[in-house]
Amino acid sequence: MIKIAVYILFIALIIGILFCILTNVRNSSFTIKNNTEVNISYLSIKITNSHISINIPTLKPNDIFVTNLKLPKDFVEGSIILTYTDKIGQQHNEYIEGYIERNYKNDVEILIDKVLYDGVLSFIISK
Repeated sequence: MIKIAVYILFIALIIGILFCILTNVRNSSFTIKNNTEVNISYLSIKITNSHISINIPTLKPNDIFVTNLKLPKDFVEGSIILTYTDKIGQQHNEYIEGYIERNYKNDVEILIDKVLYDGVLSFIISK
């Protein structure tokens, strides 16, 4: 009877370890939706303190762009920034996540809901 209990505990431990390993592999997902009536270009997602920069193709009205983010093993900490350039050439940085660490995993949806006359974008960010 004790042997059966030990075997059951051992199997439960193995399953628990496998679950932790498999769920830790998951990447972060970023979804960007253009909910305006104009094309939006020159967007990118940048991770500070790393070499990661994801260029986003031109988004037509109602287009959706989805990308995954996997941080490098040597990444320690940083921020996630959405950058774009307005009509007068000024670069804007919108912080998506102000602080992230090595094991960051999250699904983020960025809804672009307005473009002002000078090309400044209005965002709604859901996590």
